[in-house]
Amino acid sequence: MDKSTYETRMKSFVGQKIVKVIYHDIANEEDGSPLYQYFDEPFHCLAWGVDLFMSNGECLTLTWGKQFGMCYSLDICATPMSQRSQVDPKTLFNQTKIPEWSNIVGIPVTDIHVLWDVKGDTISIQPEDVPRILKYPFKIIPNPTKKKENYPLDIRITFENEQMIIIGAYEYMGSEINAFYPATDGVTLFFDRATAKKYKIWDLPNKI
Repeated sequence: MDKSTYETRMKSFVGQKIVKVIYHDIANEEDGSPLYQYFDEPFHCLAWGVDLFMSNGECLTLTWGKQFGMCYSLDICATPMSQRSQVDPKTLFNQTKIPEWSNIVGIPVTDIHVLWDVKGDTISIQPEDVPRILKYPFKIIPNPTKKKENYPLDIRITFENEQMIIIGAYEYMGSEINAFYPATDGVTLFFDRATAKKYKIWDLPNKI
């Protein structure tokens, strides 16, 4: 997939309504609940991704992957995860009616903005990095030996009622550091601007 195709696919959902939400996450061994509920935080960290079924019958399926050659971009899947035979049904969770989606489901999408980052940059965590991460977790150190190409890091979906959700390839680093790291093998959903600002997601530059 290239940048133009990705953008076009995203824009095709403008005007549609989300009617069903399926999370693909690890099931808690004790009670079978999705593991994202382990974090008592105003965001959802999913192991694999999400299916957003639309009012026109299509589905926007988002996961982490390598469609742009980057470990990892926010990828679009052709087939919903909930409709794949190889996916364990125990890892699929219908979350349409939970509070976080109550003011989003059934509301027309007015815009989908893609945040593009640059692959070829070095992303690594070392003990000496922790003070920098706490200050600004997404300051990436350039690596001039690699080719610079754009990849999608997150999408920002705006609805007719001015609500917004951000879905990105981010991983929560735990309560000790209390920050997110980008371009990782996980998908995180933020349901309000205040939370996105708190974790400096909102302020990330768009490197188109």
